[in-house]
Amino acid sequence: MTLNNERTPAPPVMTNDLEAYRNYSLRSNAGDPTRAGIPAGRASDRKDRLLITGWYAIANLDYAGAIAAMRAIIASYPAERDAYLRLGLLLRGVDRTDEAIEICCCGCRRG
Repeated sequence: MTLNNERTPAPPVMTNDLEAYRNYSLRSNAGDPTRAGIPAGRASDRKDRLLITGWYAIANLDYAGAIAAMRAIIASYPAERDAYLRLGLLLRGVDRTDEAIEICCCGCRRG
C-alpha cells in the first residue's frame, strides 16, 4: 500500500443558497450545528451569513475577510462572545497582539 501525501484542494462553493449550505453543514457534522459554526437554535439569516462568510474566509486563508466578518458580527450582535474570541485569535495570528488582547478582554466583560 502506498500513501499519497499530496493535498487535494477543497472544492469551490457550488451554491449561494444559505439553506442548502446549512442543510449540508448539519448533515456533514452529524446533526451538531455547533460543529458547523452555526449556533444551536434558529439564529437570524444575517448572522448565519456572517458566520459562513467568516469561516469561508478562514478556509481560504483570507484573514482580512475573516476579521471583517467577525467585526460585523460583533457590531450587530455585541453579546456574541464567541465572535470576540475568534476575532482575537485572528488578530493575534496576523501579529496585531495589542488589538487581540483588547478584543478578548472586551468579550470577557460581556459575560
